[in-house]
Amino acid sequence: MSLFPSIFDFILCSALIVYAGTILSSYGDRIARLTGLSNAWIGLILMALVTSLAELII
Repeated sequence: MSLFPSIFDFILCSALIVYAGTILSSYGDRIARLTGLSNAWIGLILMALVTSLAELII
């Protein structure tokens, strides 16, 4: 088995995680501005939701 597919998958998944994190952060800023809550509270809520997604699926 070649190492290239594993490295390619790792790089692809890393890029998707960076992209999704950037989008989530910008949406968090927008939600904070619209609701008047601080960025810390929105970040806390989004982080709790994202880290619980795996448990919700299983």
